[in-house]
Formats: sequence, structure tokens, C-alpha cells
Amino acid sequence: MTTITERPELVAETKPEPRPRIEIVLVGKTLSVQKKVVFAVRKVEGGKLVGDEFYLSGFSGGIGCVYSFEYEPGETFRYYASTQRFVGQWKDDSDRAVWQAQARAFDIEQAAIRERKKAEGVNDMLDALEPLRRRYQKTNATGKLAIEVLLLSYLRRVEIGGDR
Repeated sequence: MTTITERPELVAETKPEPRPRIEIVLVGKTLSVQKKVVFAVRKVEGGKLVGDEFYLSGFSGGIGCVYSFEYEPGETFRYYASTQRFVGQWKDDSDRAVWQAQARAFDIEQAAIRERKKAEGVNDMLDALEPLRRRYQKTNATGKLAIEVLLLSYLRRVEIGGDR
């Protein structure tokens, strides 16, 4: 029987090469092609913004903050969220204030769009029910009761006798 100590090649540890780290600053928010909220970021080197704006999804952080994390350089940018580290806030207060104000405006705009869609959904439903409401108002007490029973049975999917 061979032991591990007799075969040093089995004992030798192979450490993977460390991945490079990148520093980025979050400069805003926008919608992706899939209508998902993504962060607009800029690369930071030596305390200065470098290159064009690019976008990260699945990232969490504060606008105007600088983060460092491991990434895999290549054709498609791939980062490792588990290695994310907060570095600090962007040094230029005026840049940071502008970015934060724009991000708040974006959040408010998205909230308004969501609320408008909710309101439109309710209005569409009420508009669809308007003919039933007019008929209900024009009928007698027995007809009103029949409409109420039919409507509730329809909503609850209960079968009521008749030719329906």
C-alpha cells in the first residue's frame, strides 16, 4: 500500500491564479433591452474615471460609491459578485450629487409608471363593467338580484341552473 507521503506529487497544492480586480463607480440606473433595471458604471483607475459607461445587472450598491471585485477579462465582461468590496464614495461631491439626483429621478419615474399601469388596469376593468352597471340601474329589484347572483356565481365559478 502506497501512502500519500511516499508520493509527493499527490501532496503538492496547486493554487489557482488570482483573478484580476477592477474598481468601478456606480453612476446611474437605466432599463435594459429586457426592461430590467441595470446599473450604469464607469471604471476607476488611479482615482479617475476611465473609458465609457457600461452596464451591470444583478449588482447591488449605492449610486456614487466605488466598489472593487474580481472579474474575468474577455469579450464579455464577467464579474464575481461574491468578491464585491466597498472601497468608498466617489471623491468628487458634485459628480456624486448629480448621479444620485438622476438615480432618484429614475426611481420616481419608474414608480410613477408602475402606479399608472395599476390605475389603467383598474380603469379598464371598470370601463368593461359599465354596460352591466347601466343595465343594473335600469332594472327592478328582482332583476338587480338576478344580476348580482349571476355575477357572483360567475366570479366564484359556481354553476347555476339554467340554459347557460
